[in-house]
Amino acid sequence: MVVAAPAMHVVSVGVGESIASVEPTLTALIILLYVGVFMTAVGYSTYFMLIEDVGAVRASFVQYLIPVVASVTGWLVLSERLPPEALFGYLVIFVGFLLLNFEAVKTAIGRVRRTPESAETQ
Repeated sequence: MVVAAPAMHVVSVGVGESIASVEPTLTALIILLYVGVFMTAVGYSTYFMLIEDVGAVRASFVQYLIPVVASVTGWLVLSERLPPEALFGYLVIFVGFLLLNFEAVKTAIGRVRRTPESAETQ
């Protein structure tokens, strides 16, 4: 971010944008605070708890979900189009999760299947 933010400002000036054309509204400021403070704090603390629980390698899989959540949210909230390529990409991500976590998924499915049986015996 130390490199990206200044680079974006240079590009914006290069394409003719001006800071004078920015009109901060109350809604924009609230959204900026929400994303910058609340979501960053929640996101980082949750991510570090996840690293502690499952390890850094498995926690890094969360990064693959970011574009999925972003595009599905855009589709739901902003009525954006979900192209077939995106849906295929989601399928690839899902299959990758299943393959990399096959044993954990198999164990979890076994637990779910046993849960109704154990409730009947009690």
